[in-house]
Amino acid sequence: MQANTTTDPADKQDAPTALVAEDDVLLRLALSEYLRDAGFHVLEAANGDEARKIVGASMRVDVLISDVHMAQPGEGLDLAQWIGANHPAIPVILTSGSRGVAESPALAACGNAVFVPKPYSERQVERLARSRISGRGASSK
Repeated sequence: MQANTTTDPADKQDAPTALVAEDDVLLRLALSEYLRDAGFHVLEAANGDEARKIVGASMRVDVLISDVHMAQPGEGLDLAQWIGANHPAIPVILTSGSRGVAESPALAACGNAVFVPKPYSERQVERLARSRISGRGASSK
């Protein structure tokens, strides 16, 4: 990745922070780069366990965007349920290309999660993330 010599919109102190948890490195990089260009600070995790460590380290996370089916350790639905139980102020956006996830009882158990089917547009996810952040009030730590 090349260094950006222009002013990065995410350099602002008040920029929202998105945690992108996705085991497909190309999807994770594409969404992360899009969100950075849109003015987000972005943290990345390759699985649910990495995402838990980031949140558990008291790093600011304003929204979690996670794939449902990630390689172990740490699957996306488990991560969303953990976030709901331990950090309920963090909104969750779950994504998947698998059919039937939207109607899954496990997804319904995630409480603060919304579902976006793959393939999605990065713009769609960005708008939803901004909406979820603005709808919850103050940032989480």
